[in-house]
Amino acid sequence: MTLHLKGPGFRDHYQQHIVTYAQQKPTLRPYFLTKDFYSTGYRDAPTMCHRIFQLNALFYIRLVSALIKNYQRPGKRHLQPRSFDFLDIPGSRQSVSPSQLAMSEWPHIHSIIFIDPTILPSFETLSQQRFQSITRFRYSDGTQPLLPLKSVDARPITHNLGGVVSYATKLFRTTGIMALNGNATLFDQMPHSQSRSAAATHP
Repeated sequence: MTLHLKGPGFRDHYQQHIVTYAQQKPTLRPYFLTKDFYSTGYRDAPTMCHRIFQLNALFYIRLVSALIKNYQRPGKRHLQPRSFDFLDIPGSRQSVSPSQLAMSEWPHIHSIIFIDPTILPSFETLSQQRFQSITRFRYSDGTQPLLPLKSVDARPITHNLGGVVSYATKLFRTTGIMALNGNATLFDQMPHSQSRSAAATHP
């Protein structure tokens, strides 16, 4: 989805939205995921952002495929993790301009992801392996990247969910990013509709 930024209220809205979701789904386990991508090579912010979220969607599809057998079936959809995904770059604690966003060599996505207890053991196993089974494959001469990911880190959120959301959305505090005003995808939520999920498997 394309995010039309509405000022600082955006962050407050999503902080409350995610905290409310967690309260409504107390059996789900929230995790904080950070996915560090290599540079896309694009030098305009909308194209770079679009590509990063394409890759993020592909990571999600591979994750769900590993966690849930026949995840596409309607009866399995409730097991699919709900993920709230926010773009970030190094240095976003200070003001960031659209050109700095586009030129970043280390774009990353912070995700607040909610895991059903049924698939929690499998998710924790993937996390301990740093998700390499779904992001890399092994050749005879070593491990090569399947997705252009530098690393994936997952940590359970045990307290202060609102504070974690605030950290994940810190890019949106900067006035320079507001200049994009909906021209770039800066936020996403998974799972997508079935049609969008299918398209995401072919970046």
